[in-house]
Amino acid sequence: MKNLISGQCVNNNANELYLFHGTSADNVESIMEMGFDDRYFSSDGLY
Repeated sequence: MKNLISGQCVNNNANELYLFHGTSADNVESIMEMGFDDRYFSSDGLY
């Protein structure tokens, strides 16, 4: 899908972003480096 969208964009760039809804800005870098901690996962699909 990304390849399809990129082909339709200027410079073949889909301008993809990562969004961390509900995450404090202080934790984003840690999540990017180490990933999500599965110990905080709930059966509802929420962290």
